[in-house]
Amino acid sequence: MAVNKINYDRIVDKKMSMMSTAIVLALFVVTIVMICLFSFGPYDAELEGPEYTEALLNWAYALLGISIIAALVFPIIAFITKPKQGFKNLLPLLGLVAVAAVCYYVSDNTVLELPGYNGSDNNPETIQWSEAILFLTYVMMILNIAAIIITELFKKIKK
Repeated sequence: MAVNKINYDRIVDKKMSMMSTAIVLALFVVTIVMICLFSFGPYDAELEGPEYTEALLNWAYALLGISIIAALVFPIIAFITKPKQGFKNLLPLLGLVAVAAVCYYVSDNTVLELPGYNGSDNNPETIQWSEAILFLTYVMMILNIAAIIITELFKKIKK
């Protein structure tokens, strides 16, 4: 009976791996198409920019939403299904929340002097959120680069 359970788990893992690979490839292909449309598509003289700017921004927002949902939902599911391992999965999420909070409180909310701009987005809340997101992006890029370098160093050391 245990052998059947192990074989079933392997089959499920293989199917899930194939599905996730297909989804990632589909998202990648759509992203490449959107970037090509933006970069090489027609120019809109009325908007003074590429015609597919709004479509690319909407796609970027959709990808951001998908990644935020995945980053929140999967650790919670893992926590519910396997509580002991769930704590390990929640630590990076809590770390991200802590880094985001630090980035928000470090950011400045001074209203900018923009000659000729009369829009409603030049307010302290929007400026502070924008700067916090920029800081968070910088921190995450640095951490990702450091993780890549450290991982490669550990691989070299183990050999």
